Amino acid sequence: MGDRATEIRKLAPDLFMIRTDFPQVYLWWDGSEVTMIDAGFPGDEPALAELGLPTTALQRLVLTHHHEDHTGAAADVANWGDVEVVAHRADAPVIRGERPPPRRTLTHEERAIFERVSAGIPPAPPCRVDSEVESGDIVAIGGGATVISGDGHTAGSIGLLVREPRVLFTGDLIVTTPGGPTLGHFNDDAASARRSAAAMAAHDVLLLCPGHGEPLTDPQVLSELEAALASSAPGVL
Repeated sequence: MGDRATEIRKLAPDLFMIRTDFPQVYLWWDGSEVTMIDAGFPGDEPALAELGLPTTALQRLVLTHHHEDHTGAAADVANWGDVEVVAHRADAPVIRGERPPPRRTLTHEERAIFERVSAGIPPAPPCRVDSEVESGDIVAIGGGATVISGDGHTAGSIGLLVREPRVLFTGDLIVTTPGGPTLGHFNDDAASARRSAAAMAAHDVLLLCPGHGEPLTDPQVLSELEAALASSAPGVL
């Protein structure tokens, strides 16, 4: 993954996290079938070889939203073999390059963070989307993962709930910090993002896998986040 340091961590028997300094992606390994969730920055193709897998083992790439740190390497990954690329129908035109991303509306605090983390990162190359999904659809991960709306971060942001092992992938709608889980930054619609995050946090899960930050294994903390999101005024979280 470029010249940045890479960490590979096993989170569960079928689940791995691959992380560089900032973005992280997840691999779900169902026997011979491998699904990648998000793809990292442009030029940062996640290295399956370090897990003893050829690139041809990847069957599916799920993109939680169109931001560059999640779709930057998607076009390269999609060319590894017969890879199905999955994204929400609202973000698919941006991912394909058919429509420009909406202009970001950033707070003063967000602008400073954005300028720091995005410095020198090129736009994501267009990537095909083979399957367009909506909230409630099922993706073939872990016996069936339900698509959860992340509307507000982007129009087509999604999470994935793998019900049997109770694992929730949140994209950037919910991220984790040293202080715990919180609403992610850089939302297209902060009010919608807050409502979506509260609904997402209401799911009964044992493991939360955010787009940024440490995975979370304390369901009580997630319940506290749900309550805080539901009761907070705009701008509090």
